[in-house]
Amino acid sequence: MTSCYFNYIHLKYETYTGAGWNKYHTQIAFAASTSAYQKAQGITAFPDGGTHKYLINNAGLYIIDTTKSELTKLVDFSDLYELIRKNWSVEIIFNDTLIYYKIKPSTEWEQYLKWSNNKKDSLEIYTLKDKYLSSYYVNILNRNIVRIDSGSFSIFNKKNSNECKTNLTILNKILSNVQVAEWGLRIKDIYPKPDSKYIDDIIYVAKDGSPLTKRAIVEQIIAQKNAEEKKRILEEMDKYKNSLKGLNRTEYELYSKETYELILELL
Repeated sequence: MTSCYFNYIHLKYETYTGAGWNKYHTQIAFAASTSAYQKAQGITAFPDGGTHKYLINNAGLYIIDTTKSELTKLVDFSDLYELIRKNWSVEIIFNDTLIYYKIKPSTEWEQYLKWSNNKKDSLEIYTLKDKYLSSYYVNILNRNIVRIDSGSFSIFNKKNSNECKTNLTILNKILSNVQVAEWGLRIKDIYPKPDSKYIDDIIYVAKDGSPLTKRAIVEQIIAQKNAEEKKRILEEMDKYKNSLKGLNRTEYELYSKETYELILELL
């Protein structure tokens, strides 16, 4: 255990407010970020847990077809995400085959310029400011992105009612049916290791594990195993649970329940 980071990979996606339905309520356009990271361990984790090692750190404009649970990334916002992470919001208007969008940082661009450490950082911020002060639309059929005047976007936005807006609770419930790989999060591509090691993560890492990582392991690795191997994994989970006592056992039952049920569904 000489590494500065645990080899357990935490997968995660986060959605942003501003999502909108198309007029038929069959598709939703929304912004989201995805990440894969390792937590610090040993002396590097002190005194506050340390800094995560990010293997993937992306963001973009997505569309989900609710009739097929089919997810598509239309526009990449990763350059913005690298600078200000979750500190931005998005306005979205879904109009037939065009999705209009405008990014709004929660902090003024001038403040980011004050925080910059050198000319290179300042130039990057100026570039992002020029890019994201504008509004855009993307054509969902050919993926063409067109810059438009922000004033026109505001006028167009006022003409559209809020009936086509949706909240994160509804959006996230719909996204819970999407396979993890649809997010571009293929766990063996991100951090290759033997299947047995990922299965150990399923069996022995419950409370501190990532729910999305568990789903990815079930969908991408355990789903490919035969029925006997799936039963063996469930038996090992039961065996490990029965070896625990008191609060540790209660927590294991709680945090492993969903994973256990997902594997059962594969039988």
